[in-house]
Amino acid sequence: MSRLPIPGGDDNTWGQILNDFLSVEFNADGSLKKSAAITTAQSTADGAQTAANDALSAANAKYTLPGTGIPEADLSSAVQTKLNTGAAGGSDPTAVHQGDLVLNVKDYGAVGNGATDDTAAIAAAFSAAGSAAYGALIYFPPGYYKTTGGHVLPANASVQGAGMQSTSVELTGSSNFCFKIGPAAIVGSPAPEYVNKISSLKIIGQSASQSATQTGVWAYNNFFFQLENIYAHGFKEAFLFDGGVGGTNPTDTFAGGGYGTNLHAVNNLIGFHFTNWITDTTLLHCYAYGSGSGSKGFYLEGKTATCNFIGVSVEGQEVGYHISCVGTQSGVVWVSPREESCTTPVLWDNGANGHTIIGASATETGTSSPWFPMSAANNNAQICFDGYFPSVTSLPTATANQRGGIFRVPGGSGVADSLNVAVQEADGTYAWRNILAIPQGGALLAKLSYNPVTSNNPVTTPSSTVFEDADATHLSISFTAPASGSVLLRLSGLATRMVAGNAYWNVRSGGVNVPGTAALVATDGNYHRSSHSVTITGLTPGSPYTYTWGHRVSDSTGQSQILIGGDADAGSGYGAATMEVWAA
Repeated sequence: MSRLPIPGGDDNTWGQILNDFLSVEFNADGSLKKSAAITTAQSTADGAQTAANDALSAANAKYTLPGTGIPEADLSSAVQTKLNTGAAGGSDPTAVHQGDLVLNVKDYGAVGNGATDDTAAIAAAFSAAGSAAYGALIYFPPGYYKTTGGHVLPANASVQGAGMQSTSVELTGSSNFCFKIGPAAIVGSPAPEYVNKISSLKIIGQSASQSATQTGVWAYNNFFFQLENIYAHGFKEAFLFDGGVGGTNPTDTFAGGGYGTNLHAVNNLIGFHFTNWITDTTLLHCYAYGSGSGSKGFYLEGKTATCNFIGVSVEGQEVGYHISCVGTQSGVVWVSPREESCTTPVLWDNGANGHTIIGASATETGTSSPWFPMSAANNNAQICFDGYFPSVTSLPTATANQRGGIFRVPGGSGVADSLNVAVQEADGTYAWRNILAIPQGGALLAKLSYNPVTSNNPVTTPSSTVFEDADATHLSISFTAPASGSVLLRLSGLATRMVAGNAYWNVRSGGVNVPGTAALVATDGNYHRSSHSVTITGLTPGSPYTYTWGHRVSDSTGQSQILIGGDADAGSGYGAATMEVWAA
């Protein structure tokens, strides 16, 4: 074992011992020998350095992407297999294929730059939607798309834009519509269930002239369509709802179950057109603005039935609302319809169809709402439009046309207003009933009932044109005037039959007519079981009064009969005549 020399010893061997010791760690040339551990560590370090240099070289290398995308050959075989099985027709059931989420019209070649004709691309997207097993969503990204139109949505397909201010579709060609929901040709009844939706875009036509035939959106002979957030202008008809058969009274085809909300029809000849048989459709918060000869905001014709128009509004049209319904359908409800600055706010041209109007308003309204011209708005019921009931100076003849209508007749000096509702009597006749005449806590001062076993005709001159007592013996009632000096008289149960002319009733006292109590009760040759109520004021409290019922006809050629008594329930008479006096 090598060692260092020992001082004081190792005589004559120091040189040899020291050389042996140094030779362990040094070479003969004086360089330091490497141990096995150092050699191994150095080798490991050199290998790591080499690997690091290789990795750095690889990281610094750049892949040049071809202009057409990454070629399949540049991908690993595993990646290629995964992508190929996920393609259309591939075997991966969890893969999302092109068109599974939306059919983007730009994927089919649409440009949307406001200059390119995108008709073919849009048609291709619609065709792809028609091939989808469970329907599809056709999406128009933000842009301005030009098309010659004629696009018919397949069943269960929907169109959606990016918003009315982001997606515009302009109809540039000669087609008479931009988008159509429904079959290409009439199907009949029952209508097919297309379940389509168009939403969130602007559609633009070429003109709003009467000579043009273009329609923005056409819902035709189908059920369950939806229109939402659409702005349409420049069409003859912005939105057309069509049952599918021409004529005024279609009987075998229709469209319905539709819903439209936030639809804006601006500068079109007709904003919203309902034609033929449309049923069970609701429009909510829809607006029409326009001007010019023949322009209309809402036009209802044909059999528009059981539809609802809620919060709709028109402005600036020649005719705001043109209601021209025919046939036997009824049940159209208007809730808070609004009109402003239209030449004719409401044009009634409908047959025997009923409408209910609640909370309507019109800027041209004076003392009577344009929503309620009684002679044309057949079978309409109105509730508090314009903030008050319409006012007339005299009531029109009560007929089926006025049933459910309410009019206010202003009073005068010493005469209170009356609020009158048109009702159908038990015998099928019609009469006005003063709602305010129903006693509200007033005392019953007197009452009589006259019901002879056999019906009779009280002695009156059949052709008298001046009032006379109808039956002073049996239809005369006495009472003492209340402290208010006002009373309400009511007569009910008399049957009046006119042969010709008109029949009138009034109140008489001592053979003299009481002013302001006359009323028209019959106008034709039928029997009318009539009622008459009248308020009389200015009486002396505590004084006795006796009133009888008066009767006359309108001209000397007319004849009238008053019939009382018998068993009305059995059909052998007319029932009792009743007179009541209430404190008012």
